[in-house]
Amino acid sequence: MAGLNDRAHSCMNTLIEPTEIDLYDFPWQARSTEVEAGCFAFRRYNDPVEPDELTVQQRRIFEANPADFAWVQQQFKALPDYLIKYFVDRYLTEFSNNGRKAANIYLRTKIKPATERAERVLGQYRNIPNDKKVDLLFSDYNDAENPFDDIFFTEYGVPEDFPHQQTQFDFELAEKNNKPVKSRLLVELESDEVRGMAFKLANIMTAKSLHIGSRFAKLDFEELNKQRPEDDPFIPEVEGYELLATFANQFGIKPPRKYQKQSALSALQDVSRLQSEKWWYDRLWAVRKIMREHLAIAMGQVSARASAYASWTCVREHQEQQQKNYRFFKQSELFDEETEDVARCGIQ
Repeated sequence: MAGLNDRAHSCMNTLIEPTEIDLYDFPWQARSTEVEAGCFAFRRYNDPVEPDELTVQQRRIFEANPADFAWVQQQFKALPDYLIKYFVDRYLTEFSNNGRKAANIYLRTKIKPATERAERVLGQYRNIPNDKKVDLLFSDYNDAENPFDDIFFTEYGVPEDFPHQQTQFDFELAEKNNKPVKSRLLVELESDEVRGMAFKLANIMTAKSLHIGSRFAKLDFEELNKQRPEDDPFIPEVEGYELLATFANQFGIKPPRKYQKQSALSALQDVSRLQSEKWWYDRLWAVRKIMREHLAIAMGQVSARASAYASWTCVREHQEQQQKNYRFFKQSELFDEETEDVARCGIQ
């Protein structure tokens, strides 16, 4: 009877005193206490509950090790999704081969230092735009554009005048259930997604240049030149480029500049590059490849024991590009204007 009272008293103390598990850095370090073994309330209310709206990788961690889920997923949350998958694969492999304790030791001693190096690398590219930032800027610079043609309104009337059935929409419930979309870094995007980002940035630059031009149209150039030295006249094309280049620098991309001392013609050429979708795609894709390789080096994927000169991802992308180049030349033809002969470039 006395032992039962002592056990009940121990269960009551757990409500106000920290349990033994709280004295350890990790749950697997604590041994099972008498309270954990005999108190029904501890077993009933301390079972892990699956959180809502888990990602694919978070669900894999929870299904394998629900007891340490909160601590494990905290180690990866600041990384891109493709890196999270890489580290989760390594953690779960160690978990299935050697058990929970060995997997947590492996995470703390091997994986965590690698994730910290990856976070420092990402900090060096903090100015590189992500998809959410570009989308917000693109919507801001295109809000004034009307997607409908004026002829439509002339012929059919204003859309607000169309008869339609009244519907009810619960805005408060929609806001409550709205899940914020996670922004994706440039390093996570595929080729077609990078091309879409380049298209939006080129349109942003075009809208920005039109805004700068409308400001310059209100200036008196003759009055401005009187206030400047003769060897440094006010050239609106050059000044407009400088403003546009400063704006482009905010995206972490070095703007084009053919000459150090520009003329009106060279400034317009550089502005046209900033408004070019192809120019933006080439720069963004080059930065993405550099970021990928930098992260691979930080994670130990480029070493004498792994891949000595480049990561496997870099090698695979290079081989895919070589195959695309080969298919392009194979389908091409050479035409001799003098003899009008046509020769196939492909290897038969």
